[in-house]
Amino acid sequence: MGGEYKMKLANRVLIGTGCCVLLLLSWVIVISSKSEAEKQLELMQQAAALMKDGIYITAVALLEEAAGYNAAHTLWPRQSLRELTFRL
Repeated sequence: MGGEYKMKLANRVLIGTGCCVLLLLSWVIVISSKSEAEKQLELMQQAAALMKDGIYITAVALLEEAAGYNAAHTLWPRQSLRELTFRL
C-alpha cells in the first residue's frame, strides 16, 4: 500500500512540474517575441537605410513586407513603394 501512495505522489509531482515548466516556457516566448509594430518599424528602418544608399531593389522587398503588416505605420511603406517604383 505504501508503494502505491508513492507512485501517485510521484505522478502528481511530475505533472505539476511539467505544467510549471510549460507555463514558464510560454512566458519566455511571449516576452521575447516582437509585436507586429516593432517588426514593421525595424523593416522600415532597414529600408530607409538601403534607400539612402541607393539599393532600391532590396528596399522594395523590405517595404513590401512592412506594408503587409496590420500595424500603426502602414502609410509610409506604401508611399515609399510608390516613390521607388517611379525611380525604377
